[in-house]
Amino acid sequence: MKLVKSLFVFSLLFFIIACSNDAGTVKKEEEEKKVTEQEQPAETETKTDKDTETEVKTDTETVAKEEDSKADEVKKPQSTEVKTMTAIYVGQVDPHTIEVVAEGETINLQTTEADINFDEFSDGDEVKIQYYKNEQDQYILKSMKFSVVEEKKEDSSSPVKESPKVISTEATYVGQVDTSTIEVTVDGEAINLQTTEIDVNLDEIEEGSQVMIAYYQNEDGQNILKSIE
Repeated sequence: MKLVKSLFVFSLLFFIIACSNDAGTVKKEEEEKKVTEQEQPAETETKTDKDTETEVKTDTETVAKEEDSKADEVKKPQSTEVKTMTAIYVGQVDPHTIEVVAEGETINLQTTEADINFDEFSDGDEVKIQYYKNEQDQYILKSMKFSVVEEKKEDSSSPVKESPKVISTEATYVGQVDTSTIEVTVDGEAINLQTTEIDVNLDEIEEGSQVMIAYYQNEDGQNILKSIE
């Protein structure tokens, strides 16, 4: 009888212990599951932050590249327009500068880019020039040569007409003789000049002022004004 009771008690204790172990195991698994669920969003959040940081970095690099590209565009020199015109050669101002009169305006040209023997030209020669204005507003001479005037020949026996000699000199402006004639004095000598070949506002020139003129004498012996400054 005692043996039966002992077996019953032992069986009961074993059942209780077994149940306790199962309950503990279940509880432990539930706790581990909760911990796992809590950690998972954190990892996702961390990954999202990294992705955001990468996107921000990429956008910053893109903006920096665009700014560098714009800076390069600004640094590129703008193309310069080369002008070609006929002018009167006045002379050399210094070893790397010459002076010409074109369209009634006196222009100083830098000759650092032109390989020209200026000894071949005389003051007052009519020349054809090519030049441009650089970023420092300096006029840079590209080329200069004599201006050739082609004359139509009736036949081979016709004499070749030479271009009239253009004279460039300082003078004292006396005033207008009529609507197409002005008077100046050069070395005390009065000279009448026809103004039909130039477009200049003579009202802006004061009587008695010193001016630079360029003129030539035509076949009829008239003095034709080319420029006045």
